[in-house]
Amino acid sequence: MGEMDEKITIRNVNVSGYSSKVSKVMYEVMLQAMWKVIPATVPGLTQTENRKTVVRYLSENLFPGGAKAEW
Repeated sequence: MGEMDEKITIRNVNVSGYSSKVSKVMYEVMLQAMWKVIPATVPGLTQTENRKTVVRYLSENLFPGGAKAEW
């Protein structure tokens, strides 16, 4: 099993009981990108603002043209 094949289970805080499996590598890249864009002070970002902003910090190899950046 390659590094890109490793999956982790994530849960959706907005939908009780919902979980899915995602690439561990993609999750970690997304997490690091989100920490770069989420402001430390209020009011923060809306979900739409976050989606638009985070793309610039994502790996083009993993998220070509921002594809799958909304998962």
